[in-house]
Amino acid sequence: MLPRAHPHPFPATRRLTLVVTVLLAIHVLLAWLALQAVFVFIEMMWRAVAGRDELRPLLATHLDQFRLLRLGQAVLWLATAAAFIRWVGRAQRNLPALGASGFRYAPRQAMAAFLVPGPNLVRPPAVLRELWNASDPRYPAGTTWRAGRTPARVGWWWALLVAAAVAEATARGLALWSGGPLDLGPAMRVLVVGQLLVAAAAVLGITVVLGVDRRQEAAAWRRAEAPPGPPDCRR
Repeated sequence: MLPRAHPHPFPATRRLTLVVTVLLAIHVLLAWLALQAVFVFIEMMWRAVAGRDELRPLLATHLDQFRLLRLGQAVLWLATAAAFIRWVGRAQRNLPALGASGFRYAPRQAMAAFLVPGPNLVRPPAVLRELWNASDPRYPAGTTWRAGRTPARVGWWWALLVAAAVAEATARGLALWSGGPLDLGPAMRVLVVGQLLVAAAAVLGITVVLGVDRRQEAAAWRRAEAPPGPPDCRR
């Protein structure tokens, strides 16, 4: 592990890494708040049904607050997607400086893999596998990185992210159909599952982003500290 005295070899990438990590951590926090709001809503509904009419104004306020929370989550999804795609392009651009070559995706192609509808469901895992393996400090030159193995959490992260996005879209559609942000029907069940998937995907996403950043940092310093090659004797 490198001492902290070493500056990061790719400061722009490190800044984006920190931004994406913070945004993903906020996803976990908001998912937890959404789950808490669901449980509070259920308790208030049962008490209101039992005749506690004084809770109805509080219930209306709670629903208004939950609407704001869901709006914040939607904005956070957009901000995280923009920051993450930019991070992918920046990290992919670092790979030639690490001595790796033979990439399937150029930086812009790697970013486009997350944006083009249809291919963005199947291409991102390949982009992430290439980025993970080519950043490996154990394969410092050429195409040797292709011999590396990608950890299962990279694939699991993408699967959880897609499942979370589907659950979120379904929950929002059911909420619009029912006419309210919360009810005791299918929309709530899908919402709870979606929040659990969002939290799990965010945690795995943090490990993937930080993992790539650490590997690129280690690979850059290993390349910088490598002994120089033999002098060129050609005249």
